[in-house]
Amino acid sequence: MKVLACDGIHEDGLALFREAGWDVEVSDPIKDPAHLARALEGVDALLVRSSTLVTAEAIANAKQLKVIGRAG
Repeated sequence: MKVLACDGIHEDGLALFREAGWDVEVSDPIKDPAHLARALEGVDALLVRSSTLVTAEAIANAKQLKVIGRAG
């Protein structure tokens, strides 16, 4: 499973996914929906706080995406 974590998710939280064997990719906030759409290719879970803008356009073609979590 692959996780994309944006917006400065704390390392303690990311460690839970890594310990479960998940591949965690960390990103700065993604403001552009087209950029987020590209970043979501092959991603199973998206973790954000409040800076990354998650729009319908951004997730429309994210076929592998199973969950979006918002920390905070």
